[in-house]
Amino acid sequence: MYVTLSDERRAYVDQAKIEKTRAERIAAGFLVEDWLHKNGYGGKIYRSKIGKPLYLKTAGEVPLFFSVSHSYPYVAAAFSDLPVGIDVEAFGQRKTSYIDNLMGSRFFTSGEKQLICGAAAKQMPSAQGSVPTVSEKERMFFLIWTFKEAICKALELPLDEVLSAYDYAAYMGNKNLYPRLAFRQWEEEMCVVTTCIKEEE
Repeated sequence: MYVTLSDERRAYVDQAKIEKTRAERIAAGFLVEDWLHKNGYGGKIYRSKIGKPLYLKTAGEVPLFFSVSHSYPYVAAAFSDLPVGIDVEAFGQRKTSYIDNLMGSRFFTSGEKQLICGAAAKQMPSAQGSVPTVSEKERMFFLIWTFKEAICKALELPLDEVLSAYDYAAYMGNKNLYPRLAFRQWEEEMCVVTTCIKEEE
């Protein structure tokens, strides 16, 4: 896959010092560039001020927005004619101490902390039955985290501006809380995926 990537993407891949990160960047780059090629897009990809990859369309093309995310061994991408964000998080990638430290920060609302702390120690079996089980606490944490990451990408805002400003717990109680944002969230094998689209006013 590496040899099929654009020069710009290969340069980005080559910056990776860890093999796992390198593999993620190769897979993500191939996923995006292959989709663009197969759907007849000939523009260039560049990065915004916050590092988000954006598509620079050529003359005559309709606007295209895309977002990409990776959490080893998963890679996900979303394409839309409206600003879009996607985040995928694999279970088992974060230690319990990491989750506890973030919960103690200002980045989570009191309602979100209650959701995580109140999550029972219910176990969720893996798809193959051989991967360590996932606690409900970790699952809830990633439902909240991917929700915020997807918003960050769709709105092109720094993560620290989104974490405390958008409340997952409040949203679950009122799906019309953020009327200009459309969400989809699901679990796939051993990961959580969330997409967010910024709808037109």
